[in-house]
Amino acid sequence: MPGKEEFHETLRYYRRQIELQGVDLRLNTRADAAQLIAGGYDDIVLATGITPRQPAIDGIDHPKVLSYLDVLQAEKPVGEHVAVVGAGGIGFDVSEYLVHHGTSPSIDPPRFNAEWGIDTGYAQAGGLAAPVVEPPARRVHLLQRKTSKVGDGLGKTTGWIHRASLKARGVAMSPGVQYQRIDDAGLHVTVDGKPELLAVDNVVICAGQEPQRELLAALQAAGCRVHLIGGAEVAAELDAKRAIKQGTELAACIESAPPATESEANTAVASVSAAPRYSSASTVRELLGHPPAQAILERYLPGFSAHPQIAMAAGMPLTTVAKFSGGLITDEALQAIDKALQALGDAPATTPAPVSAPAPAAPAEEAPMDLAPTHLHPAAARSLAAWHAMVAKADLSELARIVHPDAVFRSPMAFNPYGPAPALLLALQTVVTILKDFRYHRQFASDDGLNVVLEFSARVGDKRLKGIDIIRFDEQGLITEFEVMIRPLNGLQALGAEMGARLGQQLPGFKFKG
Repeated sequence: MPGKEEFHETLRYYRRQIELQGVDLRLNTRADAAQLIAGGYDDIVLATGITPRQPAIDGIDHPKVLSYLDVLQAEKPVGEHVAVVGAGGIGFDVSEYLVHHGTSPSIDPPRFNAEWGIDTGYAQAGGLAAPVVEPPARRVHLLQRKTSKVGDGLGKTTGWIHRASLKARGVAMSPGVQYQRIDDAGLHVTVDGKPELLAVDNVVICAGQEPQRELLAALQAAGCRVHLIGGAEVAAELDAKRAIKQGTELAACIESAPPATESEANTAVASVSAAPRYSSASTVRELLGHPPAQAILERYLPGFSAHPQIAMAAGMPLTTVAKFSGGLITDEALQAIDKALQALGDAPATTPAPVSAPAPAAPAEEAPMDLAPTHLHPAAARSLAAWHAMVAKADLSELARIVHPDAVFRSPMAFNPYGPAPALLLALQTVVTILKDFRYHRQFASDDGLNVVLEFSARVGDKRLKGIDIIRFDEQGLITEFEVMIRPLNGLQALGAEMGARLGQQLPGFKFKG
């Protein structure tokens, strides 16, 4: 990939480490759940990456259409005239790949200097020369649905480089594109209300991706201890550095974790009628998934379930998390938690032991109401049901599956929206860790069944708040816009302070200008 050659050296390093450490590497081998279950592994790490998302465009199955994996991984032939659908980071990378030929200028200093007008001999003032850009290998159109500037969501320090490089090679970058159909003639689009035909040889789809988790359900059902990292965990924004960090930290935790006991290995699924058994050896996911156990954690470790790193540690035993907590989970706290959890496990399943004082009754206006859809569009109804299920578990790890790649998020703290999809995912996956006692009440839907308004209540610390979520779906059931409104002011300010403390400048970097 032009401009990303440093990752080749990273991969070369890991290949060598695999040799030195005696790792049993099996290439060209497709793993299946039965094989992994039979292997009796203490831990299974799914680093299976992603599958490209296909947008709902008429003719998406036409032979002209290629996914970005077809181009980059399978190296399928690509014609001379190409349309790239989706102008996120992957769309820019694919466009760079398509317009270059031969050795990348990034590893050819004379060509790099010529392209960027660098005079290493200082024959001209300031060492600047007229740029000399090689002719592009192909004619490329880079298209996006959003009306904002193409590439607006790229990194602030490198985005201008990508835009300048593609512009110098004649790439036509178009925002506000509506895709009509793909046929033998090419890609039919509408731009600024005007129909247009792009008579291209190929259409390369770079419209986002979804986690590749086809093995997960079967492994979990068999009682395996499974961990997700990289794109298999969150596919909204592929980030090699994040994936490497996750793998390194997870390996350190697994190395120090106790192996599964024989009884754990032989017991696939506990009896539904049996009382659950919990201890400090239970995984964080198991403890947070059981309200009484979660209450015990919050009693001894206030704010534990809202910690930004907990999602990554969900598959690890609490004892392992404690070892790497930097003293935040003391031995005394761990012993007290273990004692309380074991007492909880001894209680009858139908009457769990009380773990905290009962919460005061909610005001009458906040009584939960029926959330069943009435006249929603069927696809929107399915996605809304999935949303409610995720909110009920406070786990939005699957949210990307129902979010459109170009979706926008409208915050109650800013007028301009944030986008595309990674901004929406970042905002919602963060806020779900902040809001406590969250519950929905009333629900309203538009006449077309594609817009819903959900009234909710929650608290941030000691500040109670009420608000509404306004969600817009497309006809495929994907969220295209998510707007939040909140009152009163002190509740909104408390939420804003928490969001700022956890996200810093991450979310503002996604804000649309204008």
